[in-house]
Amino acid sequence: MALRRLWVDWGDGSQAEEALSGRSAERTLRHAYTAAGPVTVTVTVENTAGVQAQESRTLEVLEPETPIAITPGA
Repeated sequence: MALRRLWVDWGDGSQAEEALSGRSAERTLRHAYTAAGPVTVTVTVENTAGVQAQESRTLEVLEPETPIAITPGA
């Protein structure tokens, strides 16, 4: 099965969506937060059969406006 779509909920009301192709689709997504505090980032991927997998992590934003990068599998 190939991956076809990636969604990221950055936990601050911002979201990102990106089309994928292939079995292993590496992406680095960047986001800058505007306020300090805890956020829960949720990443969802979907394959060509429509099956989804989801992972969430809670992060503590210490310095707003500092970009964060997420690289799946890293």
